[in-house]
Amino acid sequence: MSADNRNTSEHGWVIEDEDDIPSNPLKNRDFYDVVAARMSRRTVLGGMMATSALAMGAGTLGTVSKAKAAEGVSTLTFTELEHGLDEDFHVAPGYEAQVLLRWGDKVEADAPEFDPMAQTAEAQAKQYGFNNDFVGYYPLPRGSDSSDSGLLAINHEYTDDFMMHPGSPKGLAVSEEEANVSRMAHGLTVVEIAREAGNWRVVEDSDYARRITPDTPGRITGPAAGSPRMVTTNSPDGVATFGTYGNCAGGVTPWGTVVTGEENVQNYFKGDPTATSEAENYARFGGIGGDDPRYAWAHFHERWQLDKDPNEPNHVGWIVEFDPYDPEAPLLKRTAMGRCKHEG
Repeated sequence: MSADNRNTSEHGWVIEDEDDIPSNPLKNRDFYDVVAARMSRRTVLGGMMATSALAMGAGTLGTVSKAKAAEGVSTLTFTELEHGLDEDFHVAPGYEAQVLLRWGDKVEADAPEFDPMAQTAEAQAKQYGFNNDFVGYYPLPRGSDSSDSGLLAINHEYTDDFMMHPGSPKGLAVSEEEANVSRMAHGLTVVEIAREAGNWRVVEDSDYARRITPDTPGRITGPAAGSPRMVTTNSPDGVATFGTYGNCAGGVTPWGTVVTGEENVQNYFKGDPTATSEAENYARFGGIGGDDPRYAWAHFHERWQLDKDPNEPNHVGWIVEFDPYDPEAPLLKRTAMGRCKHEG
């Protein structure tokens, strides 16, 4: 990212992520500046203390290191890869990598074979989605500690539309069908996997297999449920909701459910946020609205148009929970955990 495109806090701290839009309405220092100052002090003090400790206890440190080596504390005995960057995929000697799932692979039982030259939203809604940065393992049967049979829950945080479609359309220059394919490639995937003779495979036609998309029914829970500010065309009661997208990372709860955070949801909405009753809220969140959203969904669907559905952005930006063991389980948006751009 060029310096011209980077965001800068009020006090000059450079923010490398283009999605991290500063929105500090107060005169207090930005959090970035607080962290920068703290880390600077910590580095100085830490260096001083480390130097003192080494000067006073060099003999002791050497003795401890030798003792740990003799005990064989670490089990990480593989040969470390050399640092580098090239077009090949590397694994440590003695290990091998296996491709388990690729974009477009079949997830639900009635999903068609992937055809990159003839994609449809209906097909993508049943096929493996796009970019992910969370893989959670859930053993089968539920409650066991099985390492040979289980479920994988995987997020699909965003799409690179220009890479997905024939002709590589740039920016928002996509058709309605291409925009809908992009939409259905968001969300999450649940598949069943099994290990046989050391190799993993996806269990075809599993009853657990599920795609979750921006259209999957869900429910608002917690203090925001039923609020007038949650009332939309699709949610006249402020409790019903649909789908999840912009999902960053995730987690496996101790009770066996999936949690995932909705992060950069500002990228999907079009229109003037200052003309809505949520103007202050959307300004504080940062980046919601405008004429040039990152995705073209709003060009074809009123749900993401602020002049048509001004409260719709309030339905995203939450922690989402669901049960991977129940393919009919609704998405639950846990509003008690706060609304923000949940990075992981």
